[in-house]
Amino acid sequence: METIQFIAHHDLQAQSFRGILPHLKNHNCIVSIGQDIPIDPRASIVVVADHLAFQSFVKPNSDYKLVHISHDVADLDIYEEEFHFLKNFDLVLCPTLTHYRKCRELFPSVSSWPVGWAKSSPFENKTSTVENWPDKAKTIIFAPTEIADLDWLKFVKIFSNSNYNFLIKNHIYWNFEEGQNPPKGQELKYKRHKSALVEMEKYIKAGQFTNIELVDRKSNISNIFPRASYLLTDSSSAALEFAASGIAIEFGVFDHNLGCRVPEVSKVDNRVIFIPEVELQARLQVASLNEIVDAQINPKLILNEVEFFHQESLSVDSVSAYLILFSQKSNASNLGGLTSNLKINYKFAQNVREKIWRSLFKK
Repeated sequence: METIQFIAHHDLQAQSFRGILPHLKNHNCIVSIGQDIPIDPRASIVVVADHLAFQSFVKPNSDYKLVHISHDVADLDIYEEEFHFLKNFDLVLCPTLTHYRKCRELFPSVSSWPVGWAKSSPFENKTSTVENWPDKAKTIIFAPTEIADLDWLKFVKIFSNSNYNFLIKNHIYWNFEEGQNPPKGQELKYKRHKSALVEMEKYIKAGQFTNIELVDRKSNISNIFPRASYLLTDSSSAALEFAASGIAIEFGVFDHNLGCRVPEVSKVDNRVIFIPEVELQARLQVASLNEIVDAQINPKLILNEVEFFHQESLSVDSVSAYLILFSQKSNASNLGGLTSNLKINYKFAQNVREKIWRSLFKK
């Protein structure tokens, strides 16, 4: 039995391959969570979803094939930033055609394939376990990333006095509840965020606010997309991902050199709206969100013109599983015949995927 090792730094990254595992049930799959994970000596395939700077043991080796899978859609610079690692991989699974083209441009000798966004499965397959709130149009997801750099207390107080419902989905940072250590060299930064995170969640739980729900940090955020019409974040790939189903607003990362917040995700896709933190807080106190933004819900998939769309019979997870196994059964230098084998037709598949989204997110 073939052994496949999956590596991620924390549970958020691991979500990008959790859906693949059921498609590989006839193989010995090992999931390894943490920093500097050793390669299992039994592994013939190693799949990495982490930033490779955190995994010093992941190196080219004739004993196993290396496969990379992206854990977020907004990270378009990953192939440049991790070029010296990824140029030695055997297969790169790309979340969009934009990523795929960049991958082909930077390391054409590495096999790559645009499989789609790995965390889309819950709503693509209609397997979300959460129930819709009575009024989705008045429900907002709040998904902060750099929580220690924002006035979270002011946000929560504004939320508690609002006539909107709020789903708060905090970032994981690292699996500190399991005793894991923060990333090496970034301990102070991560501990600042952890401290603010713990304080915030404690405050919300004690407040017992009727219109605020804390969502499990380790859960797949796409599970709650069907419950809300808006998403607010300082800076997160979730904004780009949510742009498929509703209105995403970012209030920017804090630039300590400039002393203000600057846009990040909205520079990638203008469907993400940028409103600075202080201005957003002020507007939330005096107006409803549909008065704040001049936008309508867009039922099309994020990066519609470049995203990879599957036919109904296929999924991101099943295609990814196929390719992972394919990488081991060949030299992975040529995926000849794969397109015809999977019967992928981009235009047809795009129409099918769009119909799925329209049915899921219709008012």
